[in-house]
Amino acid sequence: MKKLLAILGATTLVVAAPLSVVACKKKVNPNISDEFDYQALKNELMDKASEIFYRNLDEDFGNYKNMADEDAINTFDFIRLENIAGQDENPDLKDSNSDFFKAISKDINSIIDFNKLNKEINDEIVNQLNYKPVIQGIGNPFQSYELNNIAIKTQSEIVSLSFDYIANLKLVVNEKGDFQNEAISFRWTFNIFESVDLANEIKSLNDSIRKGISQASNGFLYEQDSGNLKTNAQDIIDKKIIENQVQEVIEKTNTNSKFEIKTENHKFAVNQKLTQDGSIANTKFNYSLEIQENWDPEHEDNNSNDYYYQDYSYPDWWDELMKPVLSKEKGANEKFIKKITEPGQKWVDHQLPIKIVEKISNNSDIVVSEAINHYNLAENILSSDFEKRVKNSGYEFKIDEKIDFKSIAVYGAEFSKSEVEIKNLSELTKIELDTFFVPIKQNTTFNNTKLLYEEFLRAAIEFQQSYLLNDLEGEITLKDNNTYNWEDWGRKHRYYVIDAKGEVEDYIIQNHKNTTYKYQETIKRSIELKVEEESNQNLKFIESSDFSSGNNLGYSSFSSMILNSNPTFLGGNFESYPFAIAAPIDFVTGNLSTPEFRTYFFSSGLKFNSSKTYFSFGKRGDLVCFEGGTSRYIVNGRKMLFNFGL
Repeated sequence: MKKLLAILGATTLVVAAPLSVVACKKKVNPNISDEFDYQALKNELMDKASEIFYRNLDEDFGNYKNMADEDAINTFDFIRLENIAGQDENPDLKDSNSDFFKAISKDINSIIDFNKLNKEINDEIVNQLNYKPVIQGIGNPFQSYELNNIAIKTQSEIVSLSFDYIANLKLVVNEKGDFQNEAISFRWTFNIFESVDLANEIKSLNDSIRKGISQASNGFLYEQDSGNLKTNAQDIIDKKIIENQVQEVIEKTNTNSKFEIKTENHKFAVNQKLTQDGSIANTKFNYSLEIQENWDPEHEDNNSNDYYYQDYSYPDWWDELMKPVLSKEKGANEKFIKKITEPGQKWVDHQLPIKIVEKISNNSDIVVSEAINHYNLAENILSSDFEKRVKNSGYEFKIDEKIDFKSIAVYGAEFSKSEVEIKNLSELTKIELDTFFVPIKQNTTFNNTKLLYEEFLRAAIEFQQSYLLNDLEGEITLKDNNTYNWEDWGRKHRYYVIDAKGEVEDYIIQNHKNTTYKYQETIKRSIELKVEEESNQNLKFIESSDFSSGNNLGYSSFSSMILNSNPTFLGGNFESYPFAIAAPIDFVTGNLSTPEFRTYFFSSGLKFNSSKTYFSFGKRGDLVCFEGGTSRYIVNGRKMLFNFGL
């Protein structure tokens, strides 16, 4: 179990729904529902904007990071040693209205290719439909640019000019169309040398280091089976293996006796915005049981105890495929995994692009999983921010079809703040070296990704069985101090979720460790409680995984459900209520989509709300119940009961 749990990425309970959710009230964007998560999309846009901004400035400013004074004279109207040497304490550096400050700002702006920057902003943000809600009525969110915190450091034969270059953005933050201002800031330094030769030597040193990293780049390997990209990124930093490899490359590169490289104060960081994984874009499970089209949720059957069964005849394959694993029969999990992974199986459709299918076929000697493999990874890297960094750095990095069959993800790191000490000048002089991009491959410890995927399935199945088919631990404490154990809410082999229309602050959930939570967090906490149950077996897994449920684009989640202590059809007697039920937002709008509990391999699947590599027992529409009301559009009109009864 310890090995199994270590590779789970993320778990969520979702209801599949169209990407555009139509709401009734008039607002700035009528295609965005009240449940739309503006903050999440704003954060995603800011990540993209930051990368575009940095990448362009790095390219434009990189040409002038180390230059001789004569090059500065030929490039700028004002910036040169004659005008800035010895001006370290000039008060005009802090006065944006001074001629000195304005002259520096004008020169800096003159070397930025704003046409190229704006084209990338338009291509990657303005023209992307998924960003429309937060730039509605704005267009280009980049409103203006400015310099700040200008500083000058005069050393022997070298003057360093540092500054913050800032982009000011404007974004929509809610359904009312309210705007919010944001800023992106990066700090840069230009070194201007009296000596042309010294400037060229410093540039040559940086180029040599970059070449050394390029030559070593395919060997920066991180071995880990977990698909949690966020915790993996931190683990790369904590382990320091790749950081030490890069440091060794940098220190060994220098052959100039005039220079001594100092890396003791360096900074190594993994940029999570650059991460890419080897998952497929879409997964379809063909053992779901969908709601029958002719089922009437308003049908009344007084003999059903408020259960309204569909007239279900389970398919012929049910007893052989699903019933044993849902009954947790001995050996059933392995048989189930074999059936859904064997060649030609029909139960899980990975919906691979034809080019990936051909690569798997043409390289039949290389064993890979369709769901997780290096072909997918190479395809996902194309046109990504990661690939753009690789190209801008001029690296030899690639995902080799023959060699990298164990690679499942890539990470982009940055090695910065290292210095070079120049020995032959009249005084001790140090300047910063460039910031170097470091591409990293994540390899599985398994012999191939097919074995990794099968191990993920074992872990996901066991976790979902534990969560869906057993009684949850913990207690619900209501405002009247009455306590209800999870096992009092449901029957064995059932998974129930409560829908609520009461006041959030009236209800809390209390777990067996006497920690209380508002009932609004019930679904998320119930998952976390189940994870905590496993902590004694595998603390590392608990610390390095992200189990959560959230309100994501394209899905309606259960994360905002609260308790209704007075269900009308039970006469207000909650204690006699034998089960708990859920009403997804889609039910309110009349879209009877069946909920589905998903465990993703890569945490990116949960973040971007896609059908990327995940496991599920499928959608279950074989048992639905109804709580009074006459209109299918009444909020309390529909209830879904997730039934795993056999």
